[in-house]
Amino acid sequence: MRPHLRSGLAEFPALIIIGVMILTCSRGSRIFWALLAAGTWFGVAFVFWLAYASSFQLWTGLLHG
Repeated sequence: MRPHLRSGLAEFPALIIIGVMILTCSRGSRIFWALLAAGTWFGVAFVFWLAYASSFQLWTGLLHG
């Protein structure tokens, strides 16, 4: 099995569990919600960095390459 397939199979049930927790208004521990928020913000920052890298850094490298 390829590594990205294994990580996807491991992360999908976690996403479903978090969704069920939110829909049922379950009270998770404070550290769980803090880590979930931190991970979400890290993911948003990573997507912005990827957009920046693909738009500016890679493009200027192709122009001056």
